[in-house]
Amino acid sequence: MVAWRNFRALPRADRRIVLWAIGLNVSLNFVNRVAGAKRAYRLSERAGSWRGASERRQPASIQEVSATNTEMSVAAHVAGLVNHVSSRFPAKSACLVRSMTLRALLIRQNIAGELVVGAKPSVGGPLAHAWIEVAGIPMNDAGDIAMEYSRFDLGADHWTGQSAGREAQRVAT
Repeated sequence: MVAWRNFRALPRADRRIVLWAIGLNVSLNFVNRVAGAKRAYRLSERAGSWRGASERRQPASIQEVSATNTEMSVAAHVAGLVNHVSSRFPAKSACLVRSMTLRALLIRQNIAGELVVGAKPSVGGPLAHAWIEVAGIPMNDAGDIAMEYSRFDLGADHWTGQSAGREAQRVAT
């Protein structure tokens, strides 16, 4: 009952973000487990742009981002809501799913976020971790996470499953 009262006390916009985060978290967790991370990533890309045709917006490319203070505060706020929702799930949400959820919600806010994957050595083998950066600043993790993990340069074609050659061939036809 307390959780319901807390939810109702949120501003309407935050309630919408929480509901989207719950739906995306469940969906992406399921797709990630059943079909793999690439399909879950593609679903998160599409989910970020689910709107009416006249309302569809795409964020600026990551190279062009110099986020304003307002965008950074909105991104940090959405990240806090996503982290809160993810921490309350019965099934622990993986950092990759949590980051894909946040990225989709940032796309809906017209904020470009970059999915970053990194690894660090450990006694039991390498540990991998994923987080979202906006203008080079981690949103859903500690600010020094990039110092702790070495970044993988996966590139956009890793997640979309298309190589640059295949994309060029498709455009030419």
